[in-house]
Amino acid sequence: MIVAGVFTFLIAPIFIKLLRFFPPVVTGSLITIIGLCLVPVGALDAVADPFTHETDPTNIRWFLYALGTIAIIGAIQRLFSGFWPRSRCCSPGHRLCGRLRVG
Repeated sequence: MIVAGVFTFLIAPIFIKLLRFFPPVVTGSLITIIGLCLVPVGALDAVADPFTHETDPTNIRWFLYALGTIAIIGAIQRLFSGFWPRSRCCSPGHRLCGRLRVG
């Protein structure tokens, strides 16, 4: 896992340069397809015990845990969507994050 993280970190500059060739409709479609492919995994996790990986659709505990996770992520997206773009770190002139902006 650490090797994959280091590899991703090393090839990121190459992919940042390639991003200009992909319009938002392409990147959005790819993210949507990846998300749709992961739906069965999430659905299985919502009805399976995380320790034994045995499915038990009658156990409401794991389903509520998954539903709570979705609710928390939705609330964070709704309440804090404008914070990060307006923060000082992501301003174009900032020495660290300002260089990471694409566009």
